Amino acid sequence: MASNVEVVQLSAAIGREFSYKLLAAACELPEAELQAELDKLVRAELLFQKGRLPDASYIFKHALIQDSAYQSVLKKKPQQFHHRIATVLERQFPDVAATQPELLAKHFTEAASTENAIEYWSKAGQRSQQQSANNEAISHYRRGLELVATLPESPQRDGLELSMTVPLGVAMLAARGYANPETGPVFDRARVLAERVGDPATLFYILWGMWAWRLVRSDLNECRKLYSTLLDIAAKQTDPSWTCEAHFAPEVVNYYAGDFAAS
Repeated sequence: MASNVEVVQLSAAIGREFSYKLLAAACELPEAELQAELDKLVRAELLFQKGRLPDASYIFKHALIQDSAYQSVLKKKPQQFHHRIATVLERQFPDVAATQPELLAKHFTEAASTENAIEYWSKAGQRSQQQSANNEAISHYRRGLELVATLPESPQRDGLELSMTVPLGVAMLAARGYANPETGPVFDRARVLAERVGDPATLFYILWGMWAWRLVRSDLNECRKLYSTLLDIAAKQTDPSWTCEAHFAPEVVNYYAGDFAAS
């Protein structure tokens, strides 16, 4: 009976639907014993089986059954199960790790493996952005930033936070528009971090994002302050593209202000 309980608990920790190969890799039982336990669960109609072993997959008959099984895990060793699942996915299922980084992020989060979880939430955000799924990217970056906030203060933490805050701001611009009130504070925070870390390249493009956000909101006085800083940073660089971008900003502000001659 103990084996049966562990199989159903581990299955519930993986998710409502799972592959036999993943369960077998994460389970500590011999395969013959695992298959016997799965047969019992299928006959009891707790699980449905699709396909034949070893390529079979299983699904809990009802989400409530999975939830009940998972709640029983919470009383014992949820972190162990989730860490085992995440580690198996990372080492033995590289395709899943590459295409579904959010799955590993969730398991590492539940396993309280904070640094690993942050890494995969960041990867999940990047992958979603590459697919133009910006709302998903926002969710992934925010989950990662919640974990970053639990780390002790350090330059490393600032760097991690910066690496997720900048793309979060970009995703918010794309998904919710340049005038969305939630976007400005994200770039403001990114500016603080970039100045603290001492990264002029990142700071330049953060300031550009702050400038664009305020421009669309017609906050032209703040835009003038920002483009002055952009010009100062560009003047210290040898890359002419920085100078081009920096000089573009004040002329757009002049145009929006109605000063067409200056623009």
